[in-house]
Amino acid sequence: MRRCVILASGPVERYECLRPLLRQDDFILCADGGLRLARRLGVKPHLAVGDFDSYHDPLPLEGMEVLRVPPEKDDTDTMLAVRLAIKRGFRHILLLGGTGGRLDHTFANIQTMAWAAEQDVSLWMADCQNEAAVLTPGIHRVVKRDGYKLSLFGIGEGAFGITLKGLQYPLTDAALTMTTPLGVSNEWNDEIAQIELKKGMLLLVLSKD
Repeated sequence: MRRCVILASGPVERYECLRPLLRQDDFILCADGGLRLARRLGVKPHLAVGDFDSYHDPLPLEGMEVLRVPPEKDDTDTMLAVRLAIKRGFRHILLLGGTGGRLDHTFANIQTMAWAAEQDVSLWMADCQNEAAVLTPGIHRVVKRDGYKLSLFGIGEGAFGITLKGLQYPLTDAALTMTTPLGVSNEWNDEIAQIELKKGMLLLVLSKD
């Protein structure tokens, strides 16, 4: 299934580490200032959306669709881009340029991931050191990543009925809430970790130093 890659305007220090995350057949959607990231990654956007208050260069219009929105709006540019991707039928989305810089923007993007998870859409956010997604109830399997730690955080109203297998620190029918950072920096014991969640939402973060 074809994937949509959303490029946001968050600061990126090393572009070379993001290029391997891209696929040749990705649909590239830029959220406002994400156009700068597209240029630095050397990819041609298919679509750009936003009020373009954070992008002041001439728009690269050739072969690209542009949707302008007024500055006074309820959604962030990234949320608009995610809504648009889902409306156009994409169920797998990768967000780049969504972390770093202002903490409020990063947290807003985590909320956007949670909203996408409620729509049964797989939305991952990645940078040079981290990959993150929001998990909903079910059984999830995560392949071991050399050099990475696996962290889990209860978000929203919390996460309940958590059972972890294949990790150094297992859990059985446990709960993680917004005030219990118990799930930080776990490690794989097996090649595949299994995460079972019965109720609520978990923020999954894979991080390396």
